[in-house]
Formats: sequence, C-alpha cells, structure tokens
Amino acid sequence: MILLLDPSLLVPSGTESAAGTIEFWRRLSEWSGDNRVRVGPRTVAHAVDFYGRHGYPQSRINIGPREFPRDAQRALNTLLARALPEAQSHSPRQLCGPYLGDEVEGTVLAEDIGHSAAHQTLMGLATDTTLWPSGDVTATCSPAPPACLALCTRPCDVLPAEARSSVQAFFAGKRLNIVGGKQDQAAAAYWQDEFGLDVPVRWIPAEKNKSPQNLAKAWGGLQRDRDIGICISGRIGHQASGVAQATCHKRGVTYLPVESVGKVAAALTALSRESAGTYD
Repeated sequence: MILLLDPSLLVPSGTESAAGTIEFWRRLSEWSGDNRVRVGPRTVAHAVDFYGRHGYPQSRINIGPREFPRDAQRALNTLLARALPEAQSHSPRQLCGPYLGDEVEGTVLAEDIGHSAAHQTLMGLATDTTLWPSGDVTATCSPAPPACLALCTRPCDVLPAEARSSVQAFFAGKRLNIVGGKQDQAAAAYWQDEFGLDVPVRWIPAEKNKSPQNLAKAWGGLQRDRDIGICISGRIGHQASGVAQATCHKRGVTYLPVESVGKVAAALTALSRESAGTYD
C-alpha cells in the first residue's frame, strides 16, 4: 500500500527559513523510514527545483540542521529515490476541503494525486496535522477516483484500511461455524463483508431449552486450517456448549465462545490480531 508524500513535508514552507527548522528535518528523517511513502512527480520536480538552488544533487546540500546533516541528506536522498512515474494521461484533481499549507504545495499535491490515481494501492497521504483542519482524517478529492484519501500524520501509523486488509487476509479461505441462538442473516452478511469471507456462514440454531441436533456429527468434519467454531454461549445450554468445545478441540479447530451475536465481530477481530501478534 502506498502513501503519497505531502510536498510540505519535503520542502520548507514560506513561513520557515530556507534551511528549514530542526523539527522539519527530524520529521523528514522519520518519514523516510516509512516504506509505504512514495513521492509524486510534481513533488519531485518541486523539491529538485528548491534544493537545486542550494547545490543539490551535484554536491551535498548546504542547508539543514548542523546537529544531524548526514541524516538530513540521507532522508532527502531516500525519499526522492521513491518517485512515482508521471502518468501519460491523467485528469487534474482538486482538493475539496481546505489545505492549510502553502498554496503552491497544495496545487502540487492535487496534481500528484491525479498522476497517482491509477495506483490501486494508493490509500492515503503522508502529511502533518498542521496542514489540515483540526479533526480531519481524510482528504476529499474531485473528480474521483480517489474520492478520498486517509491522512496519515505519523510515520508507520496503521491506517483503518490497512487494519481491515490485514484482518481480511487472515480470514481468507476460512469458514465460520456457529451454534446457538437463531440465525441472523443480517449479522452473517455483515461478517462476510467485514471479514472478507468467501463462503456463507454455517449456523446451527439452538436455545437453552432446545439443544442442537447431532452437533457432534455436524461439526465432525471441521478442518483445522479452515474452520472456526463459534458458540453463542448465552443462547445455548451448558451441555451443548460442552459438546461444541469438545468437538472443536478434537478436530484441532479454533473455538470461540461469545455471550451474544453482537460480540462475534469483536471476537473475530481479536483473533486475527492475536494471530498477527498485534493487540492494540
């Protein structure tokens, strides 16, 4: 997945000195460590024009903080090496909401979005909170695509689209097998869409006073690497839930007891994060 670099992160703004501030270069150095970041063709041209007036790339740039000149040079070189190609044909884009950076950088950014729209993995902008109205989490573009781009304001932060993609990758090829309560078609449809399931949810109805028939036989063919057994414990008798758990353990299948249908999605998300080693 790609983050398009905001030109205001690469070139000091008109409100900063020509050398930029220590904070500017430290931020640039941090963003150079995020491997998702790519630089649009207009931003590259804009940056080369600016730094060319200071001897770049023929010689080391004579601007930047004295505290870490090598890091500043390395960050600049790293990011400019991640240039996206200029699209042979593209339609200009406009940012529909306010951009709080310099007008020149806003125009450059909009042009780069147009050049980068063909990249299906483009998901957001590498930017800074000071460049957008407080509370904004997306930038809206016209014409679409992209209709909007997520604002990533800290290097290596995981965006919602990335988190969802990671969850769906975990559930690729998986089947959900539920016992307990009544079949809820709306909930099942939501799980299929949210978790990217490619097969329908298999649901065995049951209540506390009405045990499921032949549960051990119905779940006897569950597969270790494919199936997940879910027991709606608040809607099934203790004995039946024991059969569900024992059958899953016998088959080597993941077993998830949840109190209600409304807690299934959270349990599945937690399962995928546990598998990936992330617990936030």
